[in-house]
Amino acid sequence: MNILLDPEANLEIRQAAEFYEDSRHGLGQEFLKAVESAFDQIQQHPRTRRILKGRFRRYLLQRFPYGLIYAVEGKLSSLRL
Repeated sequence: MNILLDPEANLEIRQAAEFYEDSRHGLGQEFLKAVESAFDQIQQHPRTRRILKGRFRRYLLQRFPYGLIYAVEGKLSSLRL
C-alpha cells in the first residue's frame, strides 16, 4: 500500500517537528518517529481507525496532540493532516 502525503500535511509535519525541536533538543525527532510509526500502522491496518465523516479516518499520535486524517482509496491511502 502506498501513502500519498498532501503537500500541506508535509509542511505542517515539518513545522511541528521544528517547533518541538526548538522547545527541547531531540523532541522534534521524537515527533517525527511518532509520525513514521503512525504511517506504518496506517499502512498495515488502514481500515481499523474510527471513521470521522464519509471516507475519512483519524489516527491520533501517541504523546503529541496531533492526528493524521486520511482516506483509503482502493489500494492507496492518501493522508491529510
